[in-house]
Amino acid sequence: MAMTLSHRHPERPYELPGEMLGDKQLAQHERWQQAGVLALVGIGVEPGLSDIFARYAADELFESLSEVGVRDGANLQVEGYEFAPTFSIWTTIEECLNPPLIWERGRGFYTTAPFSEPEFFDFPRGSAASNA
Repeated sequence: MAMTLSHRHPERPYELPGEMLGDKQLAQHERWQQAGVLALVGIGVEPGLSDIFARYAADELFESLSEVGVRDGANLQVEGYEFAPTFSIWTTIEECLNPPLIWERGRGFYTTAPFSEPEFFDFPRGSAASNA
């Protein structure tokens, strides 16, 4: 099931979220719960399948986790095109232009200006077999 698009906060887009992605679907939670049904809305690879992997890792592979970060990347090439997104171009544009939505325990949701906070990625070297 698709989700409704997000909209920036009208006065403070780099501090507060406006209408968040899927707000209209998530507002139905109580109704669905009372009806005894489970709604999986907007489930895709990330978030979605990656959430399932993270839950499995937390429950089965580690004693404790302090953070899970999901990053998406690819080197898709379509001959004759400079740019070939693997999903909705409108979603791609929205994800690049909207202020990032951040959630922290104790603070809740907030936003910042796009690309305003650095992110660091420590990638493991892997085994010799995986580098071949």
